[in-house]
Amino acid sequence: MYPRHPRARPAQEDAAPDAFGDFQASALFCDRCRVAQPVRERRLLYLPDGELWEYLCVVCGASLGTRRTTPGRGTG
Repeated sequence: MYPRHPRARPAQEDAAPDAFGDFQASALFCDRCRVAQPVRERRLLYLPDGELWEYLCVVCGASLGTRRTTPGRGTG
């Protein structure tokens, strides 16, 4: 193993856990359609520490997953 150069960029695991912010899916795999489909979001719950969103397939309407946001971030 070679020693690390002193000016080398830090490894990815050294980065802060929230370095990439909040992601929003634009397409997910749908079991009914058997292919990745565009999705839309529907708010399920308002929670004391954020909101819970559900991803729905735009073709068949199947629920493809959920996403949780915190106040001041994500979809408003």
